[in-house]
Amino acid sequence: DEERALFARIRCDVLVSKNSGSASTEPKLQVARELGLPVLLLRRPQLPAVTRQFAELDALYEALSL
Repeated sequence: DEERALFARIRCDVLVSKNSGSASTEPKLQVARELGLPVLLLRRPQLPAVTRQFAELDALYEALSL
């Protein structure tokens, strides 16, 4: 209901959202579907490759203390 009220108040005619994968986007998508609004999802950027990774906190702490 809150999302419907928001869409009406701001006279939303398209939904633009990042594709975060979180459940908080679902109500907005549902209202957009109900209203027949176009939805644009922004893809997550490609992350650069990492040079180091740690499976245990002790190894991370050791690396940080150098």
